[in-house]
Amino acid sequence: MKLKGAQNDRAAGVLLGQACGDALGVPYEFAAPPVGEAQMLGGGLGPYAPGEWSDDTQMAICIARIAATGADLTSATARDKVAAAFETWRADGASDIGNQTSAVLHRAAQLSGSPSQRLSSASAAVHGRTGRSAWIHHGSSSRERVGARECPSDLGEYGYRQSFFIQTKGHPRDASFS
Repeated sequence: MKLKGAQNDRAAGVLLGQACGDALGVPYEFAAPPVGEAQMLGGGLGPYAPGEWSDDTQMAICIARIAATGADLTSATARDKVAAAFETWRADGASDIGNQTSAVLHRAAQLSGSPSQRLSSASAAVHGRTGRSAWIHHGSSSRERVGARECPSDLGEYGYRQSFFIQTKGHPRDASFS
């Protein structure tokens, strides 16, 4: 789907808002909230400079690059491109990767099949081993859920999440999405 005028502006605003919120939240991830106003301090769980966004936004950019081509993000082709982008991001030296996402991407690299099949299979295996599942960046915090709500209405929140939930964070109830 190709976006037009105001839709492009909204999409850019969502990405910019996510990146700013992410950079602001980096030093507080898995920590107590700040006393007073939050500051862009950097650090956090990765080697982030003040104002630098985390792996959450880095992965959102992987998705955005595919979306910018006009691809139907619910299609198998687009899911393969996003999965391949995640794998490339990891291989090219992502500055930090969350434990579960890292486990899935590491396992996927050992499997055969299309990129999205590898990530889906690896995700199911990691879930089976750990019993843990979570939304991939779109849904893990309020600042990131905005991206799902603001995507074009004909794709909708469900379609957006459906496309990427199982890529690295599987859950048995979502097996039908693969």
